[in-house]
Amino acid sequence: MIGHTVNTTAHLCAAARPWELLIQPEAFAELAPELQRVFPDEVDVLVKHAEAPRCVPSHRKTGQTAPPW
Repeated sequence: MIGHTVNTTAHLCAAARPWELLIQPEAFAELAPELQRVFPDEVDVLVKHAEAPRCVPSHRKTGQTAPPW
């Protein structure tokens, strides 16, 4: 698999700490308001684009020390 989506996903995975959930802004916008509250913070994730790298804001679940399920 190759492409922008795979690249962005790899960078999100690399930026995540243990038990941390990062979600792209496009996916965050589609969440119900009660689920959006689960992601109170934002973090910049460096992703590679055709012209130059740029930071993409992602929503971060903080304070998680164990599985949420």
